[in-house]
Amino acid sequence: MPQRPRTLTPDASPRHLFGALLREWRQLRNFSQAHLAGLVYVSADLIAKVEKAFRWPPAGFAARCDVVLNTGGVLEELLPLVDRERLSLQVAATADAGIAAIEAGQERPELSAHTRKSHVLVGAVPLGPADKASPRESASRAAALASQRSSWRGPS
Repeated sequence: MPQRPRTLTPDASPRHLFGALLREWRQLRNFSQAHLAGLVYVSADLIAKVEKAFRWPPAGFAARCDVVLNTGGVLEELLPLVDRERLSLQVAATADAGIAAIEAGQERPELSAHTRKSHVLVGAVPLGPADKASPRESASRAAALASQRSSWRGPS
């Protein structure tokens, strides 16, 4: 006996809207998740997770679904918003990890040289054992440096 489909929330985010539209078009064409998966060369599990916004649509997925479901490009048109959401979440996660490392007094060796230089300019990354400022001291140092560099535009 099949499970009852999860209620989708298309207004929650672009990723949720993408999943809801994918399900709507799939059901309109009377395709099961497994049948659509076979036609677009992915697993049925991926179709289910994208529909429920548990996974991001992989590269080329929207275009293949648009062709198979004959949507007129609806899913691919939504991709820039989905990609913007993905990027903003990645940036937020990176920032959170950086803040946690700073608060713990740890270095961030995985930062690229350019990113590390940018962080040092505003005093966000401790430079080494001699520079063990508290998060509050780092924040106030960053604010002071930022006000001194108010006209600085950085590389374009």
